[in-house]
Amino acid sequence: MKLILMTALTFLLGSPLQAKTFKIGTMIPEGTNYANLLAEMSKEVKKATKKRVKFKFAWGGVAGDEPDVLRKIRIGQYHGGVFTAKTLSDIYKDVRVLEVPFSFRDRAHSQKVLNDFNSTFSKGMSKNGFENLGIFETGEIYIVSKNKVADLNGLRKEKVWLYQGDKMGEALTTALKLVAVPVSLPDVLSSLSTGMISAAYAPTLGIVALQWHSKVSYLVEPPFAFHFQGFALSGKSWRKIRIDDQKTIKKIFAKYTKLISDSNYKDGLSSLAAIKKQGVKVIQWPASNKAEITKVRTDLMKTLVEKKVLSSGIVEKFNKKL
Repeated sequence: MKLILMTALTFLLGSPLQAKTFKIGTMIPEGTNYANLLAEMSKEVKKATKKRVKFKFAWGGVAGDEPDVLRKIRIGQYHGGVFTAKTLSDIYKDVRVLEVPFSFRDRAHSQKVLNDFNSTFSKGMSKNGFENLGIFETGEIYIVSKNKVADLNGLRKEKVWLYQGDKMGEALTTALKLVAVPVSLPDVLSSLSTGMISAAYAPTLGIVALQWHSKVSYLVEPPFAFHFQGFALSGKSWRKIRIDDQKTIKKIFAKYTKLISDSNYKDGLSSLAAIKKQGVKVIQWPASNKAEITKVRTDLMKTLVEKKVLSSGIVEKFNKKL
């Protein structure tokens, strides 16, 4: 009887030998507040698990672009990554619904919808072999350009960056009749320098961190969507650690998800101010442009379902939340 109890306890808690150092790839630059909070979170996990679980980050694209990191996770070279919603959608496609343009009234609205959908995303990612450890807000998405784009018609004359392999981006640029140029994320800066592209889009936090603001002259207001990133860990790796450590990690990540999101929002505002201080001019698009894009949004949602970028179920559920 004693042996049975000991065996059951070992199964539930795991062996003391189940220590793990998780290698995490990300494009987030080292030294930023975002990276510092992730590192702080990692230290708290290490302490709380008595060094049984550690996270080792490869910052700033050292492990490669996001698709490279995801591929390395799937072949066992890395264990997880902090990814944009675009790459998270390669794990579970419906995560990308959060970034459909002109969906949210304000930040509070976007946060509420994210919280409502988080369990759905976790289940979807788990079915596809990944553990969702947290989805972070990274700010509102702005268009920046080398040339003055007074309105949507002006943007149609530019060579607009398209994140290579981004199916939602492809559908959106097609719907808006934009000239899209596919470029990998690490190559955007050099592409802006050479003129291969003349316009791009990102949260202000990313625009500054990746130094795009040094290559553009204009920023378009209002922003057109909210940007999110997520911490995804290989499910196979996750299951190798003790169950009590899993619970501890989830608790710590839940605390830091809010801290990181709030910090990113504040840094986004500071980044916007820094972009303006750099001399980048702000262009206020006319209200008629927003009306046109909002109208396109309805057709875009249908296209995303038809092309299986999003499921009809998630779109229906999402629209009800709006």
